[in-house]
Amino acid sequence: MFDKELSQAIENKDLMTIHSIVLRQVNYDRKLKYFKNPEYVRIAEPKLKDVGIDLFFDDSDELTINGSVFTEDKSKWDREMWENMRIELDHNFSRIKFDRLISVMRYLREQQDPYFQVDEKDKGKFSEKKTEVNLNESKSQGKTTAGSSKSESLDFTKYAVGAGLGAVSFGLVGKTVGFSFLGGVIVGAVVGVGIVYINNKKE
Repeated sequence: MFDKELSQAIENKDLMTIHSIVLRQVNYDRKLKYFKNPEYVRIAEPKLKDVGIDLFFDDSDELTINGSVFTEDKSKWDREMWENMRIELDHNFSRIKFDRLISVMRYLREQQDPYFQVDEKDKGKFSEKKTEVNLNESKSQGKTTAGSSKSESLDFTKYAVGAGLGAVSFGLVGKTVGFSFLGGVIVGAVVGVGIVYINNKKE
């Protein structure tokens, strides 16, 4: 997918921003499986050419004291040289310097330089772990809710039984203490609930 910011810069004919995006992407590319910059350049160069703008400047080492740090001797290709080549490209955005920088990156990756290896962090696995944690939390919450509901159900049953027993008992003996049958039932139910409540507090 082509970079939206780069597309906008091309549309605006903003060469400075285009160079900045490519230079920034150089650092990102060293950790990507496939470098994006060559594709950026492949698409951007002809688009700019169509409006009379050259993506690259003529190659020059005037801004460096001893010329370019680049050498054909691959035994000297290392991270330090690559870093200096990035600075050179910033000062002189030429096709030669760009191509050399990409070549050195590829070589150092092939040589297993850790600074240029693909980032192995698998965001998918992290997401799975995170989802797994959330699922476990949900299960835990589900158990807690289920346990709470079960407990509430048992409490309701206790109160119902207590009220029923109290109602029956006081309904039968209510007359002996001056209550009507209905009055005994009501008082018994209240007393039964009260007893269950007290027992629950003790538990």
